[in-house]
Amino acid sequence: VPALFGQIHVPIAEVIYSNLILVICLYMTVSMENNFSKINWSKSGKAVIIFFFIISCVLYTAMTLNKPAIELFEYHSHGSENTRQ
Repeated sequence: VPALFGQIHVPIAEVIYSNLILVICLYMTVSMENNFSKINWSKSGKAVIIFFFIISCVLYTAMTLNKPAIELFEYHSHGSENTRQ
């Protein structure tokens, strides 16, 4: 919801929303884990999963350690017509 409609301005609502999303994600993750353990993966399927895991680790590390090229969450002034009050 905050990604679509903006920040939640009531702190208790933010905490409740965050915990609700956490519980939903936990339930989905446990459910998926139980079902994934029943799948008989082929060698090529395992290779694809390992490849995406390695790529994800590289990208997460790079995004954590390097400053982004464009800062999306910082105020930018583009001339005198956009002055912040």
